[in-house]
Parts: sequence; C-alpha cells; structure tokens
Amino acid sequence: MFHPSPNNVLPDQTRGLSSWTWPAEPSLVEMLGDPVFRQLMASDRVSMESFTDLVSAVRQRLAG
Repeated sequence: MFHPSPNNVLPDQTRGLSSWTWPAEPSLVEMLGDPVFRQLMASDRVSMESFTDLVSAVRQRLAG
C-alpha cells in the first residue's frame, strides 16, 4: 500500500518547493484496502457493495 512520507513525496520543481506532487497515484485496490478510506466510507454509510457497483457502472459507461 502506498504511504506518503517525506521519502516518497517529491517537491514539484516547476512550482517551487512549497508545492508537492505524488510520484504516482495509489491504485483503486490500494485505496480500498486503506483503513482510513474504509472508515470514511463507513462514516458516510457507504457499503463496499454499493461502491463497487458504482465503480462497475462507471467503467461500463466509460467503455461506451
């Protein structure tokens, strides 16, 4: 799982040292396994089933 830390977050040289960029975005699988993400879903009363149904519907729609 991707965990931001000073060692894997790089300063964006084009905008100065006060701006940070991520080397890569976490995958959906990584996000779904993150306890903070799961807690946020629970606090919003979003079930994993409804979230995965939404992701599937969006993927189908984007595929045409």
